[in-house]
Amino acid sequence: MHLKKYSILILLFLLGACNTSSKKMNTKTAANLSVYTKHFTKQQIDSVLINYKNQNKFEKEILKQWLDTELLFNEAIFDSLNYDKEFLRIFEQSKKELLAAFYLDKKIFSQKINISENEIYNFYRNKKEEFKLTEDSFIISLVAFEDKNLAYGFREYAFKNSWIQAKSKFYADCYFAKEDSLIASNDVYATKLIQIINVLQPNEISVPFTIEDSLTYVVKYIGKLNKFEVPDYKYVKNDIKKRVYTHKLKRLYKNLMQSIYTKYNIEIN
Repeated sequence: MHLKKYSILILLFLLGACNTSSKKMNTKTAANLSVYTKHFTKQQIDSVLINYKNQNKFEKEILKQWLDTELLFNEAIFDSLNYDKEFLRIFEQSKKELLAAFYLDKKIFSQKINISENEIYNFYRNKKEEFKLTEDSFIISLVAFEDKNLAYGFREYAFKNSWIQAKSKFYADCYFAKEDSLIASNDVYATKLIQIINVLQPNEISVPFTIEDSLTYVVKYIGKLNKFEVPDYKYVKNDIKKRVYTHKLKRLYKNLMQSIYTKYNIEIN
């Protein structure tokens, strides 16, 4: 999107947010519009869109949310709320929490944590009982496309060749893909997907379908696992990796805090 188009969008949003026509704008509103349209650059707007890229929001919705915040902030400054005692108290506490979180990010979360295949498998082998299914579950592979025509092309190619070959061919066009994933049969967030799976035979590929977002999906139904079964390692490997990662983070945090407590000779009885 070109900068000119961004400026038009911003102007429209601002006019809508202010709920006034250009003929009826007061001096304060006109001044604000001038400031905002002058200082918003394509780079700033692109950075906003990048920050929200994983929230499945449309571009206009993202810009509207961002502009609402900017305008409300501007109004709060205009009303001198930045000097309000309650705000300053909350701000100081939030600053402490934010700086502490930033410190943790630098000391722990930005570190590269290596997890070996052996660690993941040993975790699975030693704690198998923890992976018993609490509900009947389906094993599926799933792909999603922003362009429905690509989804139909993927399905046709997979039907004539194979799912793996189709995924390889359409890899660059895929919005996301999941392989050998488990989905509980009572998952309330996947009602339509489960309805589609229920009419498929094992290893059958669905026709493209939509859910509630703007994406078009294709699902391959692989099979079913019963309640209380322990899934094979490959179906829970990614979940185990996350658990091992979390465990290592907690250990790093514990070690860091112990060193800080020792540094200041602090004990909690």
